[in-house]
Amino acid sequence: MKVVNAVEETKLGDKASIRLLGSKGWVANIGWRGRFEASDPDILRMRYAPETSKHWPLPPGEHRNFLDCIRSGAETTYPAETLHRLSTTLHMGLIAMDLGRPLRGDPENERFIGDSEADRRCRRSEREDWRKA
Repeated sequence: MKVVNAVEETKLGDKASIRLLGSKGWVANIGWRGRFEASDPDILRMRYAPETSKHWPLPPGEHRNFLDCIRSGAETTYPAETLHRLSTTLHMGLIAMDLGRPLRGDPENERFIGDSEADRRCRRSEREDWRKA
């Protein structure tokens, strides 16, 4: 998967919030919870068998779902690992937009491929009050 700069010239132009490129084309959304666009509309029509689908139902709200699961002991709709991967992808997209260029990511190592400047943006300096004495 390649995370690209949202302002790269596309049909979506600078309205794209994020665009993901894969082996079969690209998918993008316009704005937060916006409508999805794709290089091939068939990508958006794909259906998966329940045992192979990686789509989850949309709960009333992730905060409500989390609190309900604390009370019931049930699993949350979105597992921690899934949300971690999602937030990592979103941060990579933000770094790509900030740098103004396409980036290639290594999701296993949570690093960028061949871009030390982008890698440096993955970590912040610790505040003085958080350092060990």
